[in-house]
Amino acid sequence: MSSSSSSSDDDVDTSTPPPPPRDKLIIGNMTAERRRRQRQADAAASVAAAFAYEAQPLQAVMSDQTREQLLFEVENQEPNSYSDDEPLMEPDPAPEVANGKSIKPKISVATIPEFSEVAAATPAHLLGVLVRLVAPSKSEYSNELKRLATDVVVVLDIGWCEDESMLDFIKGALLIIIDNMSSRDRLSIVSPCPEPRRLTHLRTMDEYGKESLRKIVSSLFFLAEVGDVLDILVKGVRVIDERHFENPATSIILLSNRKSLIEPENPKKKAKETASRFYKLPESIAPRTRGINEFKTIPVHTFGIGPCHDAQVLSLLSSSSLGTYSFVESYEYLPDAVASCIGGILSVVVRDIHLSFALTHGKIIWTETGQYSRAISEMGSLCDVIIGAMYANEVKEFRFEISLPRLKLKGQSSDKMSSTLRVTLLYCDCIGESHEDSSTKEILRPINPSPEGCTPSKAVTENKIYRSGAFAISNAKRKADLNKFDKARQILISCMVDMSASLRSGDPRTLWIYGEITEIAKWFGSRDLYEKFGNAYATSFLCSNAYQRGTTRGRYVPGDDEGLDFQAYTTPDMVDLVNEVRSERHRNGGKPGKN
Repeated sequence: MSSSSSSSDDDVDTSTPPPPPRDKLIIGNMTAERRRRQRQADAAASVAAAFAYEAQPLQAVMSDQTREQLLFEVENQEPNSYSDDEPLMEPDPAPEVANGKSIKPKISVATIPEFSEVAAATPAHLLGVLVRLVAPSKSEYSNELKRLATDVVVVLDIGWCEDESMLDFIKGALLIIIDNMSSRDRLSIVSPCPEPRRLTHLRTMDEYGKESLRKIVSSLFFLAEVGDVLDILVKGVRVIDERHFENPATSIILLSNRKSLIEPENPKKKAKETASRFYKLPESIAPRTRGINEFKTIPVHTFGIGPCHDAQVLSLLSSSSLGTYSFVESYEYLPDAVASCIGGILSVVVRDIHLSFALTHGKIIWTETGQYSRAISEMGSLCDVIIGAMYANEVKEFRFEISLPRLKLKGQSSDKMSSTLRVTLLYCDCIGESHEDSSTKEILRPINPSPEGCTPSKAVTENKIYRSGAFAISNAKRKADLNKFDKARQILISCMVDMSASLRSGDPRTLWIYGEITEIAKWFGSRDLYEKFGNAYATSFLCSNAYQRGTTRGRYVPGDDEGLDFQAYTTPDMVDLVNEVRSERHRNGGKPGKN
């Protein structure tokens, strides 16, 4: 396109008519802006298409001079600042009002002590208290979107795909993300080829934006030699950090099929160098201090594809940012794995969740909260947990181990004594409403407890069994990392023996964790098996357990256990999208995406 024709499109009438209404002005500006973006996108797509090749080295397709010229054109399209994101859609209207009160869906909270009664004359040590949170469903909200509008950046750390079908699966996964975003969401893609760069600014996913992104995805290609994953990721972080407008929810999705460039032979040296580089990452994905700052952390959801990816680096990225790490055994499982993940990302209904657990007449000894930040007060009477966001219908459980002192008996007055458990939640919902909800539960301290009060809670017991299984997997992995595979398997087998009696109860979660231990023990048989599958599988499980979020492990995709009572942190939206994608693929003759 010539410069004259380009400028003619942007000619402006110099007359001064009356200013239009503000809503029309916004729409007009957005339309002009999108026309300009489209011209840039078309030019970028043309350049990208020129780079495409069919399983041949790039040098064989074009001369060095032509390649250098095209590289120069691509570099010139990269702005110095990434503050060129498209404006946000107008917010949803105020919530509906019923009987003079606004409708505010809330997080459901249940406080479950291990025993509802404890004898006054008997001190209780390590008494478990389970706090269960259940996020509201999207159907409970009256606004149109029924969830938080989301900004997503997809970062591709992909080496050359020697098989064309591999590239097709990657493109199919990207199309699933594009197809399922709404006009209030925005998307950007960062590619490593021909060098790490942003393929498009943060673009609104209306039909116009989706079609533009589909064209870019169709022209994607990858080279054998690309930059380091952390350098590529920083580009994606810049898209978020430098944006001019902000949607209330944000996520980065990182797809990787190759090892990190940090590959010293000594594992300890590699870990040290990796940690050093991580310290230099932006705080928005690797905060230096935990706590309230995590509300601003961008979750990085990483996907390691095949046996050659770097599980250590990807899991560190996800754990430092409150994201997830999924191990995808082969490319054919990638579209479903990404569908499950984006099904959760696009169903966030509450954010900035801060839980406080307070106790009277007792002390908090320790907590089982996974990787979520927590802090126990000096006196042991209060514990704060920073949770962040929750998906629709998502369930999270936190266990607090407390001790209760022996009470001094004064006649029969001890019958009226109790320890009060208070749970307070602070959070913001998807329509911008702030909540502060509190609930209390009493642990009675009679002289003679009733038989019912001395019966242990089934929910607390099952949680302890499940957590003991996860703890065994963590310990076994530490041994396997040191090449002590016999000891690693011994830890797992011993745990399975201890759990065998609990299997008779038929608890779905106990059955599930027993199956996971059995699967992991199989991959801990030798160094070759561990490096090929065992390390990545166990790492993905531990990540899922740490944040209570569903992850793909090998061939298992969250949603595959739809018929089971326990679905390993899977939410209905994740299951529905996986099923929808599979049905669509079946209708399209095996091709992902919508017609």
